[in-house]
Amino acid sequence: MVKIVIDPSCINQGGSTYDDTEVLNRIKALEGKTDNFVSEVTVSREGDKVKLKYTRVDGTSSEVEFDDKDTISMAYDDSALRARIEALEAKPDKDTVYDDTEVKNRLTALEAKEDSDKQTLTLTGNELSISNGNSVTLPVGVGKEFVVTSDTEGVVVTKAETDSTTTYNVNLDDALNKFYKKAETYTKKEVDNLLTTQENKATDLTVYKGTFTDKTKVKEGDFEGPNTPRITLTYSSSTGVGILKIDMKVMSPVAKSTIVANLPADAPVPVTLIESQVWVGNVDTSVWVDTGSRSLRMSYTANPDIFNKRIIINIPGIFKKV
Repeated sequence: MVKIVIDPSCINQGGSTYDDTEVLNRIKALEGKTDNFVSEVTVSREGDKVKLKYTRVDGTSSEVEFDDKDTISMAYDDSALRARIEALEAKPDKDTVYDDTEVKNRLTALEAKEDSDKQTLTLTGNELSISNGNSVTLPVGVGKEFVVTSDTEGVVVTKAETDSTTTYNVNLDDALNKFYKKAETYTKKEVDNLLTTQENKATDLTVYKGTFTDKTKVKEGDFEGPNTPRITLTYSSSTGVGILKIDMKVMSPVAKSTIVANLPADAPVPVTLIESQVWVGNVDTSVWVDTGSRSLRMSYTANPDIFNKRIIINIPGIFKKV
């Protein structure tokens, strides 16, 4: 609404009279005019029909209806989903919850059960028994019964037993008496035969000749001929005693445990390690033969002060044929 106010001084000036009737009428018409602004609008749809209704500020209302086939109104129908959810919620729970009560009870019973596996073996005499069980009678001795006898004339063996001990008594008196009695009647020929047999045993000797493996390192100490071998093992088969003799010269450096000579394949071997050490001035070296071996080894030798010096070593030992 527009309201116009006119100062009266502007209406009548200079003696002339202004007729403002038309202006006043037009002003009144404007003052009586109402703004045609709307205050509320609603929209509804039925099928393709769209209805638009609005209310003006003066309280009057209007309604407009038109067709709309381009806009598709589709309300989401969730009835099927709701039905499925309701069916799932109403479905009975068929899952089985494992009940371990029975197993726990059985475990508890087993834990509380007395351990009957703890048993003790007891041996009384030859009676072997087990606690909470049976017993057996063991045979005397292990395997076959231990028997002591003699097939020598004049030797008598007697057996005496107590509850826990078995004793064998060996009597040699009669055998010794027979021997001494026989000794009184030995002839000179029998005595000579005995002495010859013993002498043969004492002189039952065999000599085995060895060879050097690398004469650029270790060689014979002097000229070697058929009657002068420089490595020999003299062995007595009746006593097992042997003497290993080495006559040698070190010619160049020798690494530790180098095999410098070998005995023949038919030679007896040491029952245990045999070894000897030698000094030449302030320089030393050693040679040895391991148990069961036929190889002569040398320790580390590299000092030239020992080179080309004759060394003779004799090593006694107990040997055996293999």
